[in-house]
Amino acid sequence: MGNARRPAADSAAASDREVGFAKLHGECFEYYMQTYSIVLGRHSRRRSKGPVAAPPEADDGVDVDLGALGAGMNVSRRHARIFYDFLRRRFALEVLGKNGCLVEGVHHVPGSAPVKLDSQDLLQMGDTKFYFLLPSRSVFDAGITRRSSAVQRAIPPPPSDDDEDEDEHEEAVAAAKRRRDGYNGSKSYREADDQLLLQLEEKDVISSAATILSDLCGPQEWISINKLHEVVRKFFLMEKYH
Repeated sequence: MGNARRPAADSAAASDREVGFAKLHGECFEYYMQTYSIVLGRHSRRRSKGPVAAPPEADDGVDVDLGALGAGMNVSRRHARIFYDFLRRRFALEVLGKNGCLVEGVHHVPGSAPVKLDSQDLLQMGDTKFYFLLPSRSVFDAGITRRSSAVQRAIPPPPSDDDEDEDEHEEAVAAAKRRRDGYNGSKSYREADDQLLLQLEEKDVISSAATILSDLCGPQEWISINKLHEVVRKFFLMEKYH
């Protein structure tokens, strides 16, 4: 699932935990999103006050317990879902609870289209407010992006079945999303779909790594493995959020 930030004597171990695709940052909590979809709401039964600590018998599919954060009774058991939309390549918020959610002061109700989430968007569910944060991707600054675009234009695409592969990729992602949406809160279903989406994203990861290499060194140039590891860690482990 994800990790809530908590004190740790070993700073290196704490750093390893603070990894995710995105981060939720509130006044009294931080949550690192480590799957492509999480559900926010209230655990039906709780024994601890931790926002992500559910008792073993409360398998209600809730990843972040807003009730433990003082959200009040205006928050439904399954109040909202934050997920990565692979087709549109962006994060989005799906409203599930009857009282809706505020995103940047705009009220959204259940049944409305998923709301696009940008970094630093302020979300409110019940009485709980928090920010949605995405990692800084400093390796893709404007200069690098322009260089990468120029290289792509200069190299003609090789003949392949990429179009068919992309169609199959999108169909598989859509199928996984339909299964997730059609089955309310099954932990095993969500974990299986997360694994499928992870496998489907491997192509994107390989493509990103190739782009990083092309940005760091020119034709017939070499880069040390330490330098590559440093850049990849900064990019993929998301050490800095903005």
